[in-house]
Amino acid sequence: MDSVKDVVIEKYGSVNNFIDKKTIDLKGELPMSRQHLYQLIAHNIENPGIKTLNALADMLEIDRQLVYEEYSK
Repeated sequence: MDSVKDVVIEKYGSVNNFIDKKTIDLKGELPMSRQHLYQLIAHNIENPGIKTLNALADMLEIDRQLVYEEYSK
């Protein structure tokens, strides 16, 4: 599997485009802050919680297990 960041780039062109699109889709109600999303995608957050990983997988419309595996490394 590609990394989460690779999926974001493939689907949206950039992390910023992904966050902008999801902000519009979710009417500004992102499940976490923009900064938190950037840090999560860049792997700058140690041990993200299951709720955070579920939200990321749901936003990307990918299997949660794939996200769990990437962030458990």
